[in-house]
Amino acid sequence: MKKPKFILINYQVYPFNVLVCISATYEQVIKEIEGKYKYQLSEKEKDKLYIEGTGRTVMLESGQTILQLNKLDKTPKSIAVLAHETFHAVCFLCDTIGIKCTNSSDEAYAYLIQFLT
Repeated sequence: MKKPKFILINYQVYPFNVLVCISATYEQVIKEIEGKYKYQLSEKEKDKLYIEGTGRTVMLESGQTILQLNKLDKTPKSIAVLAHETFHAVCFLCDTIGIKCTNSSDEAYAYLIQFLT
């Protein structure tokens, strides 16, 4: 397995971050969150962080989002997984700040997806 990468993305205009974890094991993700960011995960949050597929995105009780990818490269499948997980991250944020996806708000979703990607 490749060396894990952790990238913290600040939404800038919203008081939340997204921690992107690439090629990290379950244990490495927990260590990064609890060690570097000094955030004590609940057992429920830890359970949500376990990946069985190619990626997973979860929102912590604090409103922060963790986006996990088993790998990220230039293959169509990898890019598709990134797009899929980014959509979940944007849905979590927009739901938290009260923006429902409609014809009049879809551009806000699209810009946030573009920003994260």
